[in-house]
Amino acid sequence: MSQNERSIVEGGQAMFGDLHVGAGNFWEEGGQLTCQLSLSGPFRNERVKPGQVLDQAGRKIEVLRIEKGGNGKGVVTVKVTP
Repeated sequence: MSQNERSIVEGGQAMFGDLHVGAGNFWEEGGQLTCQLSLSGPFRNERVKPGQVLDQAGRKIEVLRIEKGGNGKGVVTVKVTP
């Protein structure tokens, strides 16, 4: 995993400089696991699926994968690029 990639456990958040990315509300939609990302600068919530790319505060946020961890909690891996 590169320095601009982070795995975020359900209920947690990661910081990419001044951009905060939180993850929660993991569930299946159409046979695919999705989750909600909470983004700062300006604040917004977005339901996402793997492969989706968002633009936020001049950066691209790519959802690399969404899966269930060993403890049953969801985990989303995102990559943020300028």
